[in-house]
Amino acid sequence: AAVRAVCDFAFAHYECHRVFAKAFRTNPASARVLAKAGFEQEGTLRGHHFRDGEAHDVLLFGLRRG
Repeated sequence: AAVRAVCDFAFAHYECHRVFAKAFRTNPASARVLAKAGFEQEGTLRGHHFRDGEAHDVLLFGLRRG
């Protein structure tokens, strides 16, 4: 509910038509939270983030106004 509330606020108070979010592929709980808030997975950024010397895939999600 918090994710959706922040997005609703952004659409109501700013002239944005899209909000995006990222989640590590290894964190499916974050991806589920975004999906439940209405986000759609738009792609995978392969090897996008380096942590502890290892490359990690990042899932890209988007939510459009309306």
